[in-house]
Amino acid sequence: MKPRVLLVEDDPIAQDLATAILLSAGFETDVAPDGFVAVQLVRNNPYSIALVDYHLPEMDGYALAKLMRDAANDEGRPIKLVGITADRDGLAARRGADSLFEMIIVKPFLPQKLIDLVSNATAETRQLGQMSSDISLGEENMLADRARGAAVEFWRARGLACRPRAFVFPAPSPRQAENLSTCFDLVSEAAAELFILLHKGASEQLAKIRAQRDGDHLPIVSIERSAFSGCDLHFEIEDPQSWSDLAEFLARLRRSA
Repeated sequence: MKPRVLLVEDDPIAQDLATAILLSAGFETDVAPDGFVAVQLVRNNPYSIALVDYHLPEMDGYALAKLMRDAANDEGRPIKLVGITADRDGLAARRGADSLFEMIIVKPFLPQKLIDLVSNATAETRQLGQMSSDISLGEENMLADRARGAAVEFWRARGLACRPRAFVFPAPSPRQAENLSTCFDLVSEAAAELFILLHKGASEQLAKIRAQRDGDHLPIVSIERSAFSGCDLHFEIEDPQSWSDLAEFLARLRRSA
């Protein structure tokens, strides 16, 4: 039987991204926008794991996780609970959090990390705390392909036919290229529809490259956490809102072309 995942998250954009990632990896996934729906779903369905956002509208994720655990145990279907939070210290400081949650993961997180987490949590022969270091090269490549497939579906839901074609400047490290290729089709400068700038120090060089394209001024996107002048947009792989912002920006450019 396929692992079934419950995502408890009230932010629609975060719901879309996480669901696309999980579905692409082969996990049946249900979404609960609040605690009341989450408890009802747990009572009526067998879930292997539940990902619970800490900050929810009606009750916090800690109180909800206790209700979900009790509801699952009442039905004879124990459930693994993973806390998701932007405030790890706040959640981890709650008394009993370490025994209630199998793990606490911090937002924002990479798509690949989410796939690895759920894969390990739902595999009978692995421990939840183990990450991709225990995954074979073939499995790792398969999961990376699934993450890219999830990215395509997320872009399509926002009006783009495929992953945006991006030229990365300066040349990325293997790890940077691996992470960026989840979201973008990494191409040459001549084939690109946007430039990704890795750090502020290269902004002047990239501006010169853009100026040489016969008036075809492609957007410059920064992936540094602090935005700076000369860039049209800021993008973070781990931030679903920045995916939506970039898709909207590219769609506007295409409409005006």
